Formats: sequence, structure tokens, C-alpha cells
Amino acid sequence: REVNVLAGMIVKDIRDGIHAGENIDGSSFARLKASTVKQKKKKGYSRPSSPLIATGQMKEVYVKPRATKGNEVAQIQVPRGRDGMNRIVVGQIHNIGDGVPKREWFGIGSRGKKKLDRAAKKLLHEKLRLKK
Repeated sequence: REVNVLAGMIVKDIRDGIHAGENIDGSSFARLKASTVKQKKKKGYSRPSSPLIATGQMKEVYVKPRATKGNEVAQIQVPRGRDGMNRIVVGQIHNIGDGVPKREWFGIGSRGKKKLDRAAKKLLHEKLRLKK
């Protein structure tokens, strides 16, 4: 349960960061080029000047597999795009800045680490209290 709670917090932090237009460290994403905004407007995207929001698929991260008693590991996944494009590859390109401005959106930044640290301590404290 505890691993899944923490994994869910990471997913929420990633989604919140994309929605706010922030890297995992809390700084703003690099702005899109004017040509990119123009292209997104032509395609009819609702937020054409917002990075990583064009289709909304990048923020559809999820936890799978979820942790169980037998396997206490939860993985955070990026979905395959509806257009067939592998969003994992697109996400990696943005995270490292390979040919596009670097937009580190996937991972645990300073804001997320603080929240996770507090939550982990609270969950551990609850678990230890229940065992007494």
C-alpha cells in the first residue's frame, strides 16, 4: 500500500508540473518557438503555446505494475500515444533536450522529493505504530 501511495504522489506531481508548465525543479518550461505555436494553432490545439500539452497524452502517466506484497515495486509509465507514436521516446527527447529545448517533466524534482519525504515518514510512522 505504501509504495503505491508514494507512486501515486509521483504521478500527481508529474501531472501538476505539466499543467503548470514547470520542470521537475519548479522552473518554467522553455517557451515554444513561434513556428511551433503556429503549427499547433493550425491543428486546433486548445493550448497551442503550452509545451507538452498539445494532445494531453504526456500527462497521462500511470502506475503499472502496482506494488503487491510479493513484489514491492511500482513503476510509473508513459502511455503509447493515440497517434501510434511512442510517448516514452517523446518524453525522453524532452527530458534530455535532444533537438528540442530541454523540458525535464518526468521524474522527481525538489518539490516532489519534499512531499515524498514527508509522506514516507508519515506512512512509516503509521506502520510502526500499528505493529506495537
